[in-house]
Amino acid sequence: MKSGSRPDRLRVLRVISRMNVGGPARHVAILHNGLDPEQFESMLVYGEVSSTEGSLLSLLGPDAHAVSLPELGREISPLADSVTLVKLIKLMRATRPDIVHTHTAKAGFVGRLAARLTGVPIIVHTFH
Repeated sequence: MKSGSRPDRLRVLRVISRMNVGGPARHVAILHNGLDPEQFESMLVYGEVSSTEGSLLSLLGPDAHAVSLPELGREISPLADSVTLVKLIKLMRATRPDIVHTHTAKAGFVGRLAARLTGVPIIVHTFH
């Protein structure tokens, strides 16, 4: 979702709390890498893994359009969650996604709220 995006492709913004070792991150990597680039322009937003977790960011590949939001984490934190919401709103206003697809509980809450507040037409959440 760059300024030079092609108008004929759907812009998909996917949000996950963290790309830690586990099923949700694998699922997200498969979706992110598997969408046809002729039809979809994908961006992934993810939070940081903790020091006790392994990361699956390497599954995204070197050309993945992915953005880290360090404030987006698993734990509830009113301050960090508010910062995450504001950053997601700014990102969605700048990139104007056609679809927001969220994964995991925290990312689902803040991602869907930001999508609704910015008027994203299609909002999807996958429960893991």
